[in-house]
Amino acid sequence: MNCRSLSRLVYNYSAALTTPVAAPVAEAAVESHTATEAHEIVPGEGIMLNMSTKIINLVDPTGRKYIRVTIVAEFAPDNPEYLAMPEEEKAAYLVAFEEKLNSRLPIMDDTVITLLSTKTYEDLYTAEGKEKLRMEIMETLAERLVDLELISIYFTEFVVQ
Repeated sequence: MNCRSLSRLVYNYSAALTTPVAAPVAEAAVESHTATEAHEIVPGEGIMLNMSTKIINLVDPTGRKYIRVTIVAEFAPDNPEYLAMPEEEKAAYLVAFEEKLNSRLPIMDDTVITLLSTKTYEDLYTAEGKEKLRMEIMETLAERLVDLELISIYFTEFVVQ
């Protein structure tokens, strides 16, 4: 669950607590408002950015351990109507959004390289280690890319030796 979903959940929960039970007009307004809200982008519906393969030395006294990882980052489009756009309009929007993402690629690469270079083999070789790394990458990228909404991080290649 991302921050935007959590804030909506908190908002919707608090709105439900303050809505009077005996107010059918208010309930109808709430129902019509939720019916017209834009579709929430879920993992798999966002815009994917392949961050390319990275080979990075891990923290190791012998200097022989490294990670080879390919990361794909998924971002929510900043236009809530993206999924409903006609194909031609969606293609033009996608080109512009990908240009925006590509302009931020050095920031993303730096973030990932810096984070990975602090890890040990023991940190990464388990499934739990990979999931923890995924969450750390998401948190760090979200802090550095405040104007973009990161949906998920995917590892399409992950080799630790």
